[in-house]
Amino acid sequence: HTTRQLCIHIIMKLKLIKTMWGVDAGSGSVAEWDAVLMRLVADGFTGIEFPVGPFNPFADKKEAMLGLFKKYSLDLIVQVHTCGYPVASRNVEEHLASFKTLVSDAVSWGPVLINSHSGKDSWGFEQSLSFFKSALAFQATISVPVVHETHRQRVLFNPWITRDLIAALPAEFRLNADLSHWCCVAERVLNANGEDDDWPEILAAVAERCDLVHARVGWEDGPQVSDPRDSNYAQHVEHHEQWWDVIWQSQERRGRTVCYHEPEFGPAPYMPVLPFSHMPVADLWDINTYMGKRATERWAKLFANASYR
Repeated sequence: HTTRQLCIHIIMKLKLIKTMWGVDAGSGSVAEWDAVLMRLVADGFTGIEFPVGPFNPFADKKEAMLGLFKKYSLDLIVQVHTCGYPVASRNVEEHLASFKTLVSDAVSWGPVLINSHSGKDSWGFEQSLSFFKSALAFQATISVPVVHETHRQRVLFNPWITRDLIAALPAEFRLNADLSHWCCVAERVLNANGEDDDWPEILAAVAERCDLVHARVGWEDGPQVSDPRDSNYAQHVEHHEQWWDVIWQSQERRGRTVCYHEPEFGPAPYMPVLPFSHMPVADLWDINTYMGKRATERWAKLFANASYR
């Protein structure tokens, strides 16, 4: 028994994913992107996430970029946004059609994972359930796993609807846990003061379905603290890291060989800016690199100690 657990522990690997959201590649030439990819690999990242659709920074240089991704042995996670962003429709069938089109495009990039911003927050439960059942049926026809992100404007914008959908849908319904959004929606760091007695059960359910973590730190009035290095946000960071621990531990127990963890602090309007000059209050690249290093160090400590089992 001990040997089996040790083998699982050894082969499970933390893979840091670098978001392309807010990354500055100058004019966006292939040479400039080459320099960006070289830099992020040097910072310890082994993959990237980028969207298809109108926000795809690589759409006009696909073959060249695929060559660069291969050059740096990068894992690709491709993001899709059903009916665009901001969300342009409430119609379930339109979202499903959008999902199919965008996911098909995403598959053509050869990703290890597709991350979907799915549906509309104003849907009722039965509409949401209908969408996800149809989405899962389509997912079964492709070779790339799909996760659905816990994100504002979308179906999974709060923990309680997410809990109910997990209970109603099969294990194939997989998640990308971006728990920072739920802090903003609930206007609190969930269960920080013991006020949310249902939170441990919800977090455990999310962890069992989670195949990707968007590691951004939210706070009571927004999805992103201005700078996680600021001691004023130390408790916010610690609460989020404890939640990620639960997810990692769930993945380890399930025998996963890879954990995808993506520091996903973003530019304005997520990043606060100074008045008038509109200059960001912190360096976005440095923050995500810092969060990646924290995750790597915490991972090593967590899995060096088997006591949580």
